[in-house]
Amino acid sequence: MHTVTMFHELAAAFASQTGGHACGFIVCGDIKDTTKPTFFGDNLCKQFFEEVMKIGLAAFAQNLEAFCMSGGAKGLAESTHKHMLALKAYICAMLNERLHK
Repeated sequence: MHTVTMFHELAAAFASQTGGHACGFIVCGDIKDTTKPTFFGDNLCKQFFEEVMKIGLAAFAQNLEAFCMSGGAKGLAESTHKHMLALKAYICAMLNERLHK
């Protein structure tokens, strides 16, 4: 079975069995790798990146791929770092809100 398909199926199985959400990206790690940057996950996860993080899935995947391929280009690292800090802050706020209910 193709590895990318397995990721999609695992995310879907997780969601159907637990009611949870799983997502991720598959990107090249080497210039010899021909894998197309791919997102796997449900619509809610897609919505999170687009509406909360304010970045499309394709742009995020391309940035992640460029970062991985370059071993951590400084400009990409700074941009990605800002997005990751915003993501961490959002997750912390959501967890605090849910824990206090």
